[in-house]
Amino acid sequence: MEGLLQSIPEERKVRLLDIKGLHIIEDEDHHHKHPAVWLDPDNATVIAQSLTKKLGQIDPENKKKYEEKLKKFMEKITELKNYGLKKIGSLKTKKFISYHYAWPYFTEAFGLEYAGVIEMGHGREPTPKHLINIINTIKRYRIKSIFASRQFYNGKYIRLIKSSVNVKVIFLDPFGINRGYIDMMKHNIDMVYKGLSQ
Repeated sequence: MEGLLQSIPEERKVRLLDIKGLHIIEDEDHHHKHPAVWLDPDNATVIAQSLTKKLGQIDPENKKKYEEKLKKFMEKITELKNYGLKKIGSLKTKKFISYHYAWPYFTEAFGLEYAGVIEMGHGREPTPKHLINIINTIKRYRIKSIFASRQFYNGKYIRLIKSSVNVKVIFLDPFGINRGYIDMMKHNIDMVYKGLSQ
């Protein structure tokens, strides 16, 4: 990908985090958190609007087509958000534990509560103390599922947790592997519902 990206002229590039209007989550120390900002449907709308504008500038002949596609996408986003809020809103427990901290935007958008993360940063292995805290959280809230993505996952720590508590691992898709955005998000909503309603 690097060679391909370098071959694109600067004026044709869109840097995700430079897009104005994105909702950015800050931690307690006012540091911005940027993992998977697109997992908030409102951010996906802002990104789509920005890309549509850029494509219209690069390819003015097809500007109207891009704008029509944007309108249809935004209608689908509204349906998706309503679907997710209704489905996840019906859950009794909304406590969410993930393997990797990739889901703050998704959880916030759909009213879930982050109860724990196994690996705090990419490649930052959890300490024994941290794993004990995760196990205690699972017991306290009777959490049935840990959510993970196949790209960021180490089965060793899951096995350690599962040796102490009865919990399932459910794989989500933060990148739309072989899926468009709407299908990816619907899949994640359905899998989270399944994992938290068991």
